[in-house]
Amino acid sequence: MISLLVALACVFGPVPVLMLYGVPYLVFVMWLDLVTYLHHHGHNDLPWYRGEEWSYLRGGLTTVDRDYGWINNIHHDIGTHVIHHLFPQIPHYHLVEAVSTLPALFTSAR
Repeated sequence: MISLLVALACVFGPVPVLMLYGVPYLVFVMWLDLVTYLHHHGHNDLPWYRGEEWSYLRGGLTTVDRDYGWINNIHHDIGTHVIHHLFPQIPHYHLVEAVSTLPALFTSAR
């Protein structure tokens, strides 16, 4: 990719490549960082595990699903973050379905 960007910069100039590739890339990375931060932080009721206390399961259970409205569908239904951590083998395109079936699983188990 770097070779392609350098070649495009040689043909079209660095400013158009930066404007058409660099700026959108930076915006996307900032958006992804913000969403990741919000899923893993900012909820006062969740404990923060460190060192020996931390485990993959505890880390997954201390994430938060957040609703971003219409933006949810921009990046693989990002409002399904907890189930993504608990069952990473579920493909992203089935996460909404998996989340919607969880309440039925717990009520039928009683």
